[in-house]
Amino acid sequence: SQTINDSSNLFTSSLEYISGNTDSVNNVKSEQLSFVQNSAHELSSLFKKVAMISQILGNF
Repeated sequence: SQTINDSSNLFTSSLEYISGNTDSVNNVKSEQLSFVQNSAHELSSLFKKVAMISQILGNF
């Protein structure tokens, strides 16, 4: 479960870093930036659900 949390945090922060720095690139369209930001948010949410499920299963 801790490994999942660590992976989740690393992955999320990496995507947030990418989306945060993408807007400094002149040739990137706002739709592409939005897609990256939405993907980061959804994947972060997914990782949290996986972590929660694994924690529940670990209690059995």
